[in-house]
Amino acid sequence: MRLRIVCALFCTGVCLAASVVFGETERPAAPSVTLAADGVARLPVVVASNATERVRAAAADLAEMLGRITGAEFTLTNGPASAGIVVGTVDDWPALEWKKLLLVDDLSDREAYI
Repeated sequence: MRLRIVCALFCTGVCLAASVVFGETERPAAPSVTLAADGVARLPVVVASNATERVRAAAADLAEMLGRITGAEFTLTNGPASAGIVVGTVDDWPALEWKKLLLVDDLSDREAYI
């Protein structure tokens, strides 16, 4: 019994020390985005003007699902990426430089997967 208590205290001490030494540093808060408030959509769902019918259908599905979740009506528009919730392929939005951000050099890199 005494050995279990000593082991438990030791393990607790090791865990506390590890959390102090290897603990996460403070990170700045991520920016927040309000998709809808009080039943009103704050952002439209945006597709590129050259979007395929498949992309437009996916965007329409997203708008419908967001509407069900929030109770707001999300519009589907063509426009710039800065105008709302962007839906499309990497080629639809070349100005966003997604190809660089999504490039996977090392398949063992856990951060490379979405």
